[in-house]
Amino acid sequence: MFKIERTDYGFHITLSGLSDQTEAGAYHEELARLIAEGPSPNGAIIDLREMVPPEPEALEIFNQSFRLTKKIGLKRLAAIVKSPAVKNQVLQLAFLAETDEFVRVFNVSKTEDWETFSYEWAAHGTEPIYDATFTTAHFFVGKHSPKIPR
Repeated sequence: MFKIERTDYGFHITLSGLSDQTEAGAYHEELARLIAEGPSPNGAIIDLREMVPPEPEALEIFNQSFRLTKKIGLKRLAAIVKSPAVKNQVLQLAFLAETDEFVRVFNVSKTEDWETFSYEWAAHGTEPIYDATFTTAHFFVGKHSPKIPR
């Protein structure tokens, strides 16, 4: 199931349950339709707390959606997750679509104030201040770099 709402910062998207290829396709078409209606959003929040890891065919369609957000110039995307598997899929999709520089992942089990952090990122570009926001852009450089044993 999905729901896409226009907001003052762009879109608030909710994806829940198991997404198969048909559901992912319907989501992508609706997202593309709303983008075509304009104006292009600056930010988006995607609530994935109730999402079940999607099937591989659906992941490819979600990858197309990530690429679409890059193409239209989306500046910030906040992904809210509860499942470690969904978090990893978001990071993988962001990396593959080359959108990882503007995606931040908010793990609801790591902070009580995830709603504020995700809104501030999507609406204003305020970087989150807690360590549960690893993105692929942070993985190898910066203060969040893992210590790799030698």
